Amino acid sequence: MACNGTECKVVGFHPPGSNRVYIDNRLHPDESTFAASIIVHEFVHYLQQSGGKFALQYSCNDALEMEREAYYVQSRFLEAHGVYWVVGSAMYFSSCAP
Repeated sequence: MACNGTECKVVGFHPPGSNRVYIDNRLHPDESTFAASIIVHEFVHYLQQSGGKFALQYSCNDALEMEREAYYVQSRFLEAHGVYWVVGSAMYFSSCAP
């Protein structure tokens, strides 16, 4: 669904405009803190949308800001559970085309 029917590495997805969060069925958030952190990440996107922080039609810069915030919260969740796993580091080097 997240990649329009093509294989990709997305394991969590919140479709813009929906009230749903999807995770890959191979993940077991009840057994894995990292898998649970993916749900946290996707719920950040849900809250960004439902709280009106970003419009449904958002810009590339907005998308980067949304991802950076979601990865930040995901990292804090992992740290709070004693897991020190770097997530989203590539987002800090990402930019939109001029």
